[in-house]
Amino acid sequence: MGNRLIALAAARACFGERPVQFRWINDASCPGNYHDLFDETPNWSVCDTPSPGSTVIETHPWEPFSIFNSLDAHFSLGMTEREFAFRFIQSLRSLPVRTALNEKATAWRNNIQTRKLVGVHLRRTDRAAHHRQQFRAFLMRKQGLNRELPLYLNIMYGVLPQGMVHFVENTHIMNMIKKYGADKYAVFSDSMDGEASFSKMMRVGKIKKVVPVQDHDNQIVESNLRKTNIEDAMIELLCLSKCDAIAQSNRASTFSLVAAMIGGKPILTPETRYPFYHAIKAKTGMPPIPPVLRG
Repeated sequence: MGNRLIALAAARACFGERPVQFRWINDASCPGNYHDLFDETPNWSVCDTPSPGSTVIETHPWEPFSIFNSLDAHFSLGMTEREFAFRFIQSLRSLPVRTALNEKATAWRNNIQTRKLVGVHLRRTDRAAHHRQQFRAFLMRKQGLNRELPLYLNIMYGVLPQGMVHFVENTHIMNMIKKYGADKYAVFSDSMDGEASFSKMMRVGKIKKVVPVQDHDNQIVESNLRKTNIEDAMIELLCLSKCDAIAQSNRASTFSLVAAMIGGKPILTPETRYPFYHAIKAKTGMPPIPPVLRG
């Protein structure tokens, strides 16, 4: 979902009010339709077959500056990459998310009485497996080293047992939350086991857990993988964006990075390595999320 929101925001930043038709793929990676998440807006329409006379542009890669360069080559957009970077952040923060979804996330946050609530995003299933596969393919000289992560994390994901990886991640996140000075946290996880192990460690740290907005008892669970529908996934992303700070178990996940950019909230764990994030910082003179304020 994070990748799709980035792609939509990039296209809207490029075209503004100009008419656009686009495809929305409903598949296992993002199971649901565009209008499950977004309200109708002028000049934006989902279609499988382009209208006669329209120009078809391939923008499958989600990386925002790649989308900008592709569209600029065809339409001469008349804006610099610096202007696009500002427009992209504004577009991401003003996506026409359905009012009901945003209201549910807002109500959840308003019911939590604290000025320092940390939203913890644990991505423990597919992404961790990808890192392990990538590092082992690197050792076998089948591909280059994954540059989304520093070397020590590539080694950790590729070599250490899964339980030890989770322990290291949990310890690091707990220490960051304590250093930030938060007294409450909420976990948003793709793994029931992952959430349970993190919460167990946080009980030792004596930081109070907040019940997430979604009722996990009503979610589908297969081999401890928690599956949500697309509306619930968006609500969780919005809830993350309304926390006072965000902690990630995996800096290569765009889900919590997008939440931080939408909400203008700091990420407690180390800075992402995604090139577009650093391109925005270089071209605008400021990072797309605020720095962490301690104490």
